[in-house]
Amino acid sequence: MTQTKLQSLVKLITVLATTLLFVLLCIVIYQYVRLGTLSKKDTELDRKIAELSVTEAELREGIKKRSSDSYIEQEARENLGMIEENGETIYVIS
Repeated sequence: MTQTKLQSLVKLITVLATTLLFVLLCIVIYQYVRLGTLSKKDTELDRKIAELSVTEAELREGIKKRSSDSYIEQEARENLGMIEENGETIYVIS
């Protein structure tokens, strides 16, 4: 191989290696940015899960409360005007 061909080959290999290094650097930067975005989404989803867990607990407590006999009786008396069958007397004062 002549000196000129060897220099051309070295230049070509240098250009290819530099291009490959640049492409790899771009991939690493893209992955780093993508990781940051996914990390933010993960944090946001964790926050939403915590909020929904609190809401679920409140709803379950409400269901438990509204399923009790005392609550049903109270609602029947106050909102539906119902009375007990054992002779309860209601006085309406106007």
